[in-house]
Amino acid sequence: MGAETMADSLLPNEYTNDKFVKLDQSITVEYIPRHIKMIPLTENDVDALASGGTDFNLGFLGICVGAFIAFALVLNIGGVVNPIQHGTHVGLTFASGLLSVYFGVNTAKSRARHRRVVNALKSGKLIG
Repeated sequence: MGAETMADSLLPNEYTNDKFVKLDQSITVEYIPRHIKMIPLTENDVDALASGGTDFNLGFLGICVGAFIAFALVLNIGGVVNPIQHGTHVGLTFASGLLSVYFGVNTAKSRARHRRVVNALKSGKLIG
């Protein structure tokens, strides 16, 4: 059996109703139509998706939360005896806590904005 004969035996014998059926075998190939959705993008949409503000805020949120925990532990353990160092640690604890709140709020706002852009793009709306 040559290669040409093998190729002919693989081809369908009959074509009906968008189905290829070979009568002596029990294999059916059905072609399913696909739909492609084109979504128009503006430059602002691409810029909004590519902005790295979320990563920046999230990174500094992690740093500030870690610093807040470290300074709070030092204060709670009571390892600082010098009043100047104790005041410095209290100030740094307060500052890192405040910065944690700031970066947390900015991260949440940035993620919400990013999600709005993605949802608008998925629905096909243009954002200007």
